[in-house]
Amino acid sequence: MKRALIIEDDPDVASSLVDLLSLEGCAVDSTESGAEGEILAEKNQYDVIIIDWGLPDKQGKDRKSVV
Repeated sequence: MKRALIIEDDPDVASSLVDLLSLEGCAVDSTESGAEGEILAEKNQYDVIIIDWGLPDKQGKDRKSVV
């Protein structure tokens, strides 16, 4: 089973992404926090990570700040 991590602070966007990926058979973890996303990415192995560029605590566009 594929694993995905969603790092998105907008609950509606995050929920939609989780629903769509789950329907495709992915196991999905989701967080609103860039810091928590970084911890999850270091702790778990993901096939895909979707990062919001405008996180309040980290900049998603700077990959090194999140993963």
